[in-house]
Amino acid sequence: MSLPLPAAEVVFGDLRVRVRPLCGYDELPLAAEDTLTSIALLDALIEEPEGVADALTTPERDRLLAEVWRRTYGPRVQSSPHCAACD
Repeated sequence: MSLPLPAAEVVFGDLRVRVRPLCGYDELPLAAEDTLTSIALLDALIEEPEGVADALTTPERDRLLAEVWRRTYGPRVQSSPHCAACD
């Protein structure tokens, strides 16, 4: 049995954000892949400071989401792209 990961701290200039690990319950209510859904997910994951997700810039949100991904699934992303134009 593995121990749960501790919260990660990500620093943006003077702002320190603590984000907890992702769990399945966090993913269940996600029905879209858009900015509002990303903000809602980060609102659920950010331990401190609370309520900061909607004030983050797009690169800051992306950095936090990348950190959540890295800690949950590992440092690599694999895909099999399919080009609709050339099949």
